[in-house]
Amino acid sequence: MSPSTAYFLVAHGSRDRRLTGSLSQLQQQFLTLRPNLLEVAPPVATGTLEFGSAPLADQLRQFGQQVWSQGIHQLHILPLFLQHGVHVREDIPAAIAEAQHTLPPPLKLQLSPILGSHPGFAAALGQTLMAEQVDTWVLLAHGSRRPGGNQPVEHLATKLQIATAYWSVDPSLEHRVQECLAQGHHRIGVIPYFLFPGKITDRIATWITERQHQACQAGVNLDFVLANPLNTHLSLASLLWDLIQLRIS
Repeated sequence: MSPSTAYFLVAHGSRDRRLTGSLSQLQQQFLTLRPNLLEVAPPVATGTLEFGSAPLADQLRQFGQQVWSQGIHQLHILPLFLQHGVHVREDIPAAIAEAQHTLPPPLKLQLSPILGSHPGFAAALGQTLMAEQVDTWVLLAHGSRRPGGNQPVEHLATKLQIATAYWSVDPSLEHRVQECLAQGHHRIGVIPYFLFPGKITDRIATWITERQHQACQAGVNLDFVLANPLNTHLSLASLLWDLIQLRIS
């Protein structure tokens, strides 16, 4: 049976070359984990909203023309995002609308829910937390200055019963570390709320190393466990297929 739907996985984008490899790996995992009813692998492509070789609308247009020539009439866009920020609410829909305008009308471009909206996301992340022996965990996100922008992170942390910290806004990681020490927690786990490795996750690792050294020099009992970005310990491909099936049902 020939596939009737194609899929386009879109990430934020980065100048970090590691993202290309991460997206390629996710694309292969996505194809490998396709439901059994899809006997033939559907067309799958990856792209980025920013820092790509072309604007997202052009990436979608090019892939849309390709799959249309193969007799496919549906193209699902899967946003690799954790929160409903301006990119998800405005930029991606605008790119989809622009691409749709120039593609054959029978080909429908549909925006799927973001990865972070998966109802089982907290449970999947919780499995990672249980695998490490720490006194407490801190969920470290980038942070938003938009009113209510950090609420989804706070909600997730509440489900996991852990604290939050932010890289670009308060409360900072240092603030949370001081709180943890005051509460008698000396082995602190930090889980970066980022899908893929990049400059910020590198800076977090550097901060952890330097802070550990400072504590050692000062004779403070402090030990960090730094988790990897989410793509290394969550099956993002499985979560994506779940979201697709939930949308269909």
